[in-house]
Amino acid sequence: MPMRTKRMMNQIKPMMKVTNKVLNKADGQPAEVGTNLYMYGDIGEDWWGDGITALRVRATLSRIDDDVVNLHIHSNGGDAFEGIAIYNVLKQSDKTINVYIDGLAASAASIIALAGDKIYMPRNTQMMIHNAASGIWHGFAEDFEKMASALRNVNDSVRQTYLGRFTGTEEELIRYMDNETFFTADQAVALNLADEILNYDAEPAEADDEEDETETGETEPPEVPEKEDDEDETPVPENANFARFAAFANSLTKLTRKED
Repeated sequence: MPMRTKRMMNQIKPMMKVTNKVLNKADGQPAEVGTNLYMYGDIGEDWWGDGITALRVRATLSRIDDDVVNLHIHSNGGDAFEGIAIYNVLKQSDKTINVYIDGLAASAASIIALAGDKIYMPRNTQMMIHNAASGIWHGFAEDFEKMASALRNVNDSVRQTYLGRFTGTEEELIRYMDNETFFTADQAVALNLADEILNYDAEPAEADDEEDETETGETEPPEVPEKEDDEDETPVPENANFARFAAFANSLTKLTRKED
């Protein structure tokens, strides 16, 4: 991926903000009730102590008196374990969690989004799911095998989160994750990864592109790629972006790092 694109993907500065003011109200749609919580930026703590963590989310929720929280997400993702922990913190809360994807909910952020009692996606937003990724720069063969085993276990944990909502088969979900799939709002709703499409110029909209509709009026999800018989010939996804997984790599490399 060109360096310019990589820099653009890293320009979401970590931010977690609470406000009672209603922002981005759609014409003709009911106003949000409750407290707005904005979760923008990387999931997991970085070297400078910034980032969105389960501990900070739990502390923030404890200070919110409203029974309804409108969680707005815009994130490239980050640490998968932190994403799972935040998902569980939200699920453990006795509050109603309404999730609004304001731009992108990718990787670990897509895990967090699925904690919502209702998930709303404006028509121009996307959600991305993929397999766990990390890096190891030196070590014995056993070190690389241990990392591969750890990544497969992370994939299993992440997949269990998606399966709580995903309407397809587990085999289909595995192939979507294998191919690092970006879903439009229409496609996410079709797969039950989101509940409703928001159109800020009109009433809540159903999919209306004829070429994208099935006979029942539902939008077709992306075609599930067939699994290659020869793993050596499996193409690398064109949209692979290892820069998105930097925070995630920091957590996983600790699993294999040898002590001095």
